[in-house]
Amino acid sequence: MKTLFLHVGIHKTGTTSVQNTLFMNKSLLKEHGYLYPDSFGKNHSIELYSAFCDNPEKYHINMKKDFSIDQINEYNLNNLNNLKKEINETSCSNIILSGEDISVLTKKNLFNLKKYINTELNISKIIIILNIREVISFLNSAYQQTIVDNTYINLENHYNFYQSKIDKFLQVFKNEKLLVSKYEDSCKNSYGPVGYFCEIIGLKKDFIETLPIENNNIGLSNKAIDFIKYVNKSNKVKNNHLYIEFLSKISGDKFYMEESIQKKLLLDNESSNKWLKDNIGIEYSKVDIKSPSSLIFDDRYYEDIILIFDKFDVIMKKLLNKYLLMKLNIVEDELSKNILKKLLIYIDTKFNNDIFKNLNLKIKNGSESADILRDVALAFEQSGDITTAKTIIQKAHNLRENGPFIKQKLEEYKKILNKRK
Repeated sequence: MKTLFLHVGIHKTGTTSVQNTLFMNKSLLKEHGYLYPDSFGKNHSIELYSAFCDNPEKYHINMKKDFSIDQINEYNLNNLNNLKKEINETSCSNIILSGEDISVLTKKNLFNLKKYINTELNISKIIIILNIREVISFLNSAYQQTIVDNTYINLENHYNFYQSKIDKFLQVFKNEKLLVSKYEDSCKNSYGPVGYFCEIIGLKKDFIETLPIENNNIGLSNKAIDFIKYVNKSNKVKNNHLYIEFLSKISGDKFYMEESIQKKLLLDNESSNKWLKDNIGIEYSKVDIKSPSSLIFDDRYYEDIILIFDKFDVIMKKLLNKYLLMKLNIVEDELSKNILKKLLIYIDTKFNNDIFKNLNLKIKNGSESADILRDVALAFEQSGDITTAKTIIQKAHNLRENGPFIKQKLEEYKKILNKRK
């Protein structure tokens, strides 16, 4: 008889690290009688949520693929049939399905999922693994994630946090084992949430010690988050995740939501906290409200920015320059002012050096005169000398009258200079 471990999250409880570790150790797990299916990807949310939610065409993963309804239905059917075939053929007695989006399926959706597991997969023994997190800590993390993703979170939807996540599983899987644990406890395990999960499903400690574990938790400071918010407002960067590795190097304090928001969320979840204690036996009674700290730009920040500056593309470099200028006009402490001024001088020097390095390269490679003059004009524009930039771009225009970019810059400089008169 097979046992299915259904790991349902919730979000922001180390699920990605668990999934990545299980996925890259699939062969080792099979040798010990555990199947992490080949027919699905790393995160089973994608296949399972799409197959059992009410409106799969509105699922953001399917929307990105630009699938039609018929294509989605075919995709879902193929996924479920492939999983069924793989489970029927495996000799493993333990099956692991892991997807945090399962936690946001409705009660009706979960009934359909259970029916599929019982009838199609022919598995009657199901163990639900649900990891929860203190609501303020969860929402601080979730809110930070939406800033990185440049999306939106409605905090008003989290007034009945624990009950809304757990109660539907109690009702649908009432005859099954439901293991609910604290994310905070899982972090205390020697191998973090991954080690905690592996112990829950019955893997031996000496085996867990041999597993390569992937930790997907990249922390971002309040200073890094503040810059990302500025980047989002510019609408010039499509994917912040391209820069997360570098932005994580920016030191600072931990990011927290406004204190008033945290207090309201705690108040809204008083009854949910009581429900959690009465029905699950887990208590979050003492929650510290932590105020977001002021942004102080110090020597460490200066060193961090210098370290990552060359990793950015031109768009991010320019946005960083504008961000620092904006902050210089806001900050009041002398330390921050001095650090920001030093960084702006550094960036200005780097920009000019990079521009003239490129010019030298173009001259050596025999680039056309119009191209060289255009880049010289852009260098003067960057330094703030629009008058000289206009004179030089005019010469480039004389050499290449039909060049659209050169013509556009000439008109742009003329308008700037006319406004100054």
